[in-house]
Amino acid sequence: MSAQARWLPPAALMFNAFVWGVSWWPFRQLQALGLHPLWATTLIYLVAVVAITLWRPLAWRDLLAAPTLWLLVLASGTTNAAFNWAVTVGDVVRVVLLFYLMPLWAVLLARVLLHERLTALALLRVALALGGAGIVLWPEGGSGWPLPRSLADWLAVAGGFSFALNNVMLRREAALFERLHSYGYLLLDTVVPLRYYRDQQHPPRLSTMRTRRVSRLRGR
Repeated sequence: MSAQARWLPPAALMFNAFVWGVSWWPFRQLQALGLHPLWATTLIYLVAVVAITLWRPLAWRDLLAAPTLWLLVLASGTTNAAFNWAVTVGDVVRVVLLFYLMPLWAVLLARVLLHERLTALALLRVALALGGAGIVLWPEGGSGWPLPRSLADWLAVAGGFSFALNNVMLRREAALFERLHSYGYLLLDTVVPLRYYRDQQHPPRLSTMRTRRVSRLRGR
């Protein structure tokens, strides 16, 4: 194995972790200017979809020919929409910790979708994930159950579950998605946030957006 092959994957993972770790800041800045995080997510991925469409116009045909792909890319779009929304309206550290309950969901989904055995190591991961969630969610004063209590909490948990589903489906359908999954991710990362925004309220026209205080947007 060459030196480049050894350091490139860890470097890519570190860069990815860095991007996810600091993404909350620009989303909050955009929200302060009146741009909802779901709109921001949509616009970011829309640029990428347009670019890939111009580069590979036949990608649409390939995408439509693989129905199984849509479950995976729906999970991917939900992951990004939920995470970006959660870190914008919630406590960043709390959101990230709840999002990374992902190993818990991954173990359970791998059992259902991949028929993997529940090994002692897998059960240990489940126990650690549940223990961490209990610490994060434990209510002040010690009264009540350690359950998600805010929109940001639920978005973080939903995003982590979708992330796990995305990873398990990618492994199950690796051969099929080798050529197609990148384009599918970008497409659903563009469409899914708007779907959630529409469920929340009718999206405002971008031309009518005005600068608003973050506290007002959080109060919606």
